[in-house]
Amino acid sequence: MTNLQNSLEKHYNAFLPLAIILVTLCLATVVIGYQLVEFKGWIFSAVALIIPIRYLLCDIVAEVYGFKIAKKLIALMILAGLFFSLLLCILIKLPAPAYWKHSEAYDFVLGGTLRIMCSASLGVFVGSFLNVYLVSRWRILAKGQFFWLRSLASSGIGEITQYLIGLALMFHGFLEWDKLFHLIINDYLVQVSVLLFLSPIAHVCMLLLRNYEQIEPDDHALKVDSSGSARS
Repeated sequence: MTNLQNSLEKHYNAFLPLAIILVTLCLATVVIGYQLVEFKGWIFSAVALIIPIRYLLCDIVAEVYGFKIAKKLIALMILAGLFFSLLLCILIKLPAPAYWKHSEAYDFVLGGTLRIMCSASLGVFVGSFLNVYLVSRWRILAKGQFFWLRSLASSGIGEITQYLIGLALMFHGFLEWDKLFHLIINDYLVQVSVLLFLSPIAHVCMLLLRNYEQIEPDDHALKVDSSGSARS
């Protein structure tokens, strides 16, 4: 076993479970992308309950493992979602026997997953990268303090960026513009509410994970002095 493998086993004990959870959340958003929820007249998409969790987990990864690793994880998460969507769209189009009467249901529910992922990928890419960049950059400026506040602010900025891009592309042609506008506003308010509730929990999880992993994230590229040049 190489020294690199020993190092990874020693320092990244909890990384694989976190990565699996993030990919699972990404795939869940693909499947239920068009599911709308109405609660006492309040209409929002079901993914609004999942996306804040994904953003907070990305913040935890960036805080514990560093910005570079968080970037790679986001890229892999997007690729996994695209591959998953492509598989679904191909497999549900395969011919079924005459006695199987449920193919149309599969097509109705899962037929739009590729469009969902392709439409959302740009928003996820921009919003998620912006989120981990801000939480990592602010960590340096704040000298590692105020994670819950940095995470809340960066996630809020990342989510509205993702929604302005992704949701507009996803529901274009399905909803009228006034309904789409209200959906974006409602979704964002739901997500902010979830963030406010979960941010303290995420802060505790980050502290426990950082204590467990015992590593210092390498964010040298983000460390800048007051003149804007990289530190040595």
